[in-house]
Amino acid sequence: MNKLEIDKKIFESFTVTIITESSLKKYYITASSKIQKQSNVVFEDIINFLNAESASIVYQFIFANLANENNTLKKLNEIQKVNWPISWMQGDCCNDNCFTGSQFFAISGTELTPIISNNKIVGYFYETEAAEFCYLANIYSDNIELSNSEQVDNTFNKINDILHSLNMNFSNIARMWNYLDDLLSWYDDFNVTRTAFFNKHNIFKNKLTPAATGIGAANSAGAAYLGNVIAIKPKNNQISVDEIISPMQCPALDYKSSFSRAVKIEQFESKQIYVSGTASIEPMGKTVHIDDIKGQIELTMEVISEILSSQNITWENVSDSIAYFTKLEDVKILNQFLKENRYPDFPITISHANICRDNLLFELELNAIK
Repeated sequence: MNKLEIDKKIFESFTVTIITESSLKKYYITASSKIQKQSNVVFEDIINFLNAESASIVYQFIFANLANENNTLKKLNEIQKVNWPISWMQGDCCNDNCFTGSQFFAISGTELTPIISNNKIVGYFYETEAAEFCYLANIYSDNIELSNSEQVDNTFNKINDILHSLNMNFSNIARMWNYLDDLLSWYDDFNVTRTAFFNKHNIFKNKLTPAATGIGAANSAGAAYLGNVIAIKPKNNQISVDEIISPMQCPALDYKSSFSRAVKIEQFESKQIYVSGTASIEPMGKTVHIDDIKGQIELTMEVISEILSSQNITWENVSDSIAYFTKLEDVKILNQFLKENRYPDFPITISHANICRDNLLFELELNAIK
């Protein structure tokens, strides 16, 4: 039976976790905080590294002011033709002109099939002997004149149609990212629309709702909603995709938010988990530590620690993460907390954005592999 090997490399401007399964390699890349001053240099370093590895970029997240997008994409194309989807998000509360972070996901050692929608690449598909994998990014409604909720429904249907074209469906989604422009004004409506769609397509009957993140961020298309997706369709019993119950929080479904706290993928005597965007929410679903960023960070880290421990996974197994802050100056409080509590170094991308409740100051999501 194949086994997965894990290798972490730390460079001056980025970190990379490499997962090797036979000839297949996956690269989880996090740009360092230095991206604020030298983003194009950092991107060039990353692309050069991946080219040396004969790896292809599958998608990229960029968290930055939209005013920088055209110039950055122009310079990226000068380095290498951009043939991967980029989700560029400007947080609802972001009013500065700097980059806060970027993530790349890349693959080598297998054939990647590009997924085309409206004459542009929106993702990639590949398969192994165990499963089929689909990665979609920067998906939004074809008609941004629709109402916010209609755009969500339109985008979900668009994702579903793409998956159907690959002989997959919405119930194969293990991980979703939901970026809502002006999130705080319509997050409840988003939840109603999402739940209605899930009911219509029998997602709940499959006993797995995706791990997910919901964050306030605008996009250059001017769409109300932008989505990113990872879908996995097992071919046999060599791989399984299942929900993880959070030991310290109730299921999000209990307060009508349709996502799993975490999802695990087990194969080849290994385990990968996607932990949803997690914040300072107590077991009954209420926000705690209001106006206390340190308290919110402490509880969030404790909740995630318990999820990891329940799967015999530690913080050392984290391959990549995204930390969302409503106040960018609070990043130093997270760094201090991690240092004081002796957390091992793990890759963190920073985003300056609103979170799904106006009393939440911090949220963390992550991917871990053992």
